[in-house]
Amino acid sequence: MYKKILASVDGSTTSKVALLQAIRLAKHETARLRLLHVTDYAGPDFDEYDYAFTEHAGDSLHEAGEAILREAQAAAREGIDRLERDMSRWYM
Repeated sequence: MYKKILASVDGSTTSKVALLQAIRLAKHETARLRLLHVTDYAGPDFDEYDYAFTEHAGDSLHEAGEAILREAQAAAREGIDRLERDMSRWYM
């Protein structure tokens, strides 16, 4: 029924529960599982003065996102043949 499943991960408990469900579904359907983490560099009050902060904080945000993806990938690796991961940066 399903050929591709997208699971967004952010490291939260809810995200981890959803990942486990996506893993079960991908195994059952022999589907491709794509893990996605999106880093939001600009909050709702972002303005041009925040750019300098964003530029410096971006590296640590990216590293944290990579760690979240590695953890999710390790959880999903067993029993899933087609596993992909993607890291996106979001700028408002």
